Amino acid sequence: MLFALGAVLLAAAGPPDWVATAGRSLRHSSDRYLTAYAFADGPDALATAKLNAAAELAKLLSVRIEAQLTELSEASNGSERQQLTALNKSSTDVRLDGIAYETFNDGARVHALAILERGHASAERRKHRDEAVAKVRESIRLAQLAEQEKREGDAVIGYLAARRLAGEALQDETIARVIARGDDEGWPKLEAELGTSTRSCNEQIEGLLRSPHATLPEAATALALQLRAQGIKSAKWSIAPFTWRASIYPSLFGRAAASELESALAKLSAGDPPGAAELAFKGTYTDEAASVRIIVTAREVSSGRTVASAESTLPKKAISADLLLTPTNLIAAMRDEKILGAGEAVPGGLRVELFTNKPVSAGESALFTAGDELKLFVRVNKPCYVRLVYLLQSGLKVPIAQAWFINEANVNKLVEFTDAFEIAAPFGTEHIQAAAFTEKPEPLPTKKFTVEGSEYDALEDGTLALVKHRGFKRKSAAAESADTFVTLTSMPKRD
Repeated sequence: MLFALGAVLLAAAGPPDWVATAGRSLRHSSDRYLTAYAFADGPDALATAKLNAAAELAKLLSVRIEAQLTELSEASNGSERQQLTALNKSSTDVRLDGIAYETFNDGARVHALAILERGHASAERRKHRDEAVAKVRESIRLAQLAEQEKREGDAVIGYLAARRLAGEALQDETIARVIARGDDEGWPKLEAELGTSTRSCNEQIEGLLRSPHATLPEAATALALQLRAQGIKSAKWSIAPFTWRASIYPSLFGRAAASELESALAKLSAGDPPGAAELAFKGTYTDEAASVRIIVTAREVSSGRTVASAESTLPKKAISADLLLTPTNLIAAMRDEKILGAGEAVPGGLRVELFTNKPVSAGESALFTAGDELKLFVRVNKPCYVRLVYLLQSGLKVPIAQAWFINEANVNKLVEFTDAFEIAAPFGTEHIQAAAFTEKPEPLPTKKFTVEGSEYDALEDGTLALVKHRGFKRKSAAAESADTFVTLTSMPKRD
């Protein structure tokens, strides 16, 4: 069944099944469709509900893409594939075309269901992928011709474009794979070609620029020069701390690298006329035997389009010992993330969202420094009890609210948790889990722990206890539960 673009406004024959089930529809089976639900009231309720439903669909895909990229990175046996995966991680921003909608107005609010047909959407993504691969080949051909004709500047621009397009091709394949729930038979060969092309472009760019990257500021300057060669001029921009490999985790090194790039761009852009486009820079880095490879992409905020990419390599011996490449508890944090994420999608109409006072995009970690105030905000779609558990860097799992009740008046609103927290040592990556219950849950079993002079009531069984107690002994068949989590990275203040 094909859907035309736009909305189908259902008449007063009664609400469709997806209203009562918060998005699950018998007519749109999960093997053929991706769906997401939202509602809105007040002015422009129809447009707002559709926009929110589309955002929920993109968020769903983002979470699945992040998981797949992490698995690809962990499974990478060759540096070429790891670099290509990291390039994809730094540029992925889910923008969806071809979404259809069903809507229902119950008189108080407008409900919207965003619908994406898997087969058509994945085919379109792979069409874009193949177009990007063709452009990679053409860009390399033109760059090689420019080299032969001693037009080094044009050659650099051509190789930079080819490398950026390789990332776009992998991005399209990754999104198509998540939508279609499967690989494409011709992809392994294309992936190998793109990996080889990316490595070749890197070698040619480094040779043409001849920049000795002996320090982090020099590596950042090389990145800035590459970005400017692709037309990046003065503009409004944001640069988040760079993340390690395909993970969501920044580090002291990632923060320093982002800061150095911002300084280098500011110096090179001095005197430029104001840029019209607002840009977002994303960076990742991979640590190899004796070096660190840094990858950066620039996207237009308004369109999500990747407009430039840059890459440089820095010897590990040139990195200050205090600029740690990974958070100290990286392995434990990634393990906890997998345990929490494995049961995040719990069947049922109850939904819970958790935010901090430092909003981030889906699949990213909020960054806090020593002395910062951490606030938590929760949004639920039904009256319920919320349990909040802080998974500390030390390994302790501390319940900070066992049964916080959110009443009908605060449904579908951001509700601030009563307590705030101050970021302090030890620093690293931490998680906060929110679990919601329509019936009051039994308290989690805890005991006293002392860490660096502070006493905590923490779980005896660690992270697995959270999974064990996700549900509860149901007092009625209608009882529901749902859970989610956020990730944050804490760091000391910069000198």
